[in-house]
Amino acid sequence: MQHRTLTPLVRTTLAAAASLLVLTACGGDDSGGNAGTPAVGAADQLFDTDFQQVCDGVGQPAATAYTPVAGSISPVVVLVQQEGFMSSRSSAVRAGWERVWEADATMKMAELQLVACVTRTNAVRVQECDGYEIDGAVTDNVVHLNETTYDIVLRAAATGEEVARTSVTAADDSCPMFVSFSDGETEKEWYSFDDAAVQDFLTPHVAP
Repeated sequence: MQHRTLTPLVRTTLAAAASLLVLTACGGDDSGGNAGTPAVGAADQLFDTDFQQVCDGVGQPAATAYTPVAGSISPVVVLVQQEGFMSSRSSAVRAGWERVWEADATMKMAELQLVACVTRTNAVRVQECDGYEIDGAVTDNVVHLNETTYDIVLRAAATGEEVARTSVTAADDSCPMFVSFSDGETEKEWYSFDDAAVQDFLTPHVAP
C-alpha cells in the first residue's frame, strides 16, 4: 500500500481513505456479465457470491420474495462488476439495509430481497495523481483519476426480475490517498464511485 504526501504543487483535500471493496472472486469480464452462472449455495449457508446469478436474471431460490411495504426494509446487496471480480460494496448500502454472512447465522443472507447490479460503462481520465510514497520515499507511480459512468439494475433476489434501473456518473474531486500497486506496476486507473447516488436510487425500493 502506498500513500500520497501533500506538496505545494498538489495541495488538495484528500479523502481519509479509499472506500473498501470486499472482493469476491467470480468469472466474468469488464462488459458486466459473468462467464458462467454460479451454483446455488450450500443448503446450510449463503454468501454474496451466491447472488451473482441474479445479475444475469437468474433468481436465488433461497432468497426472500421482494415484498415492498411502507415503513419496512427490503434488504439489499450491491454487487459491482470489476476486472474479473464481482465485488459486494457495503459502503453503497445504508445502515440496516444489508444482510451479511455470520459465523452463527450462516443463512442470514437468505433475508435479502433485492440485488443491485452495478456495471461500469464509461470512464474518462480527468486528473493525474502522483507523489505516492513507500516507507517515506517518493515513487514515480501515477494514478489516473477517472470520471466514471455506471449502469445500475435493481433485481428481485428470488426471481431475477428487474425492478428498476438507472445510470449515474461519479467524479471524485481529489486524488486517492491510499493506493495499492502490484509488483512492477507503476500506473493505475482509479474509477470514481458515488455511494450516495446509489443509495438515493435504492431508497424508494428498499425503504418505501
